[in-house]
Amino acid sequence: MDVPDFAVDWASFPSDDELISLSQVMDIPTQQLVDMPCVTRDNKGRFSSPVKQADLENIQKCSVPIKTRNNNKWALNLWKDWVDNRNSKPETYFEKGKLIPTNINTLNDEELQFWLQRFIVEIRRKDATNYPPNTLVQIVSGLQRYIKNDCNRNNVHILRDDDEKFSIFRKILDSEMKRLTSLGFGTKVKSCEPVLPEEEKVMWDKGVFSNHN
Repeated sequence: MDVPDFAVDWASFPSDDELISLSQVMDIPTQQLVDMPCVTRDNKGRFSSPVKQADLENIQKCSVPIKTRNNNKWALNLWKDWVDNRNSKPETYFEKGKLIPTNINTLNDEELQFWLQRFIVEIRRKDATNYPPNTLVQIVSGLQRYIKNDCNRNNVHILRDDDEKFSIFRKILDSEMKRLTSLGFGTKVKSCEPVLPEEEKVMWDKGVFSNHN
């Protein structure tokens, strides 16, 4: 099918601060917010024992919803698996004169854009089929959150239009999403899986949804 030109409004995807609101937190049972006690503190006396810096960092991480943490972990593991596979290819070394580091945080902005372009085009599911377009965005979002929140690189905004450092990568991602949509990937939504507002917007932009019968 023909896929109309469109510009993905990356700003429509939830930012790190918009993943969950305070009112939403109040409606979630406590056991669903964290999968295990993040920090164990004694309850003897009016004040607990002195808290360690590592405990504070752990508390901060545990404020992130479980689903988001799992998505970040999945995206990071996918990156590591891709790196292991890519480094086994002789052409990888000759592209930059060195192998790709497994730790994505060791890449500077120029290197990050260079390898992310190849990563997003080359990754596949374990059964060798393509990921749907929206899943590619979720993968990049997971890596973005890891780099920003866990690695404290607050100046890295991979999907934001105003970050020129990653403009080429966004064009590659945009083109790859168009290609996959034209092949029919991600155009069928299971009835049991709700479509998020930001995903619906992308589908309208792609022409997956239409007002014409």
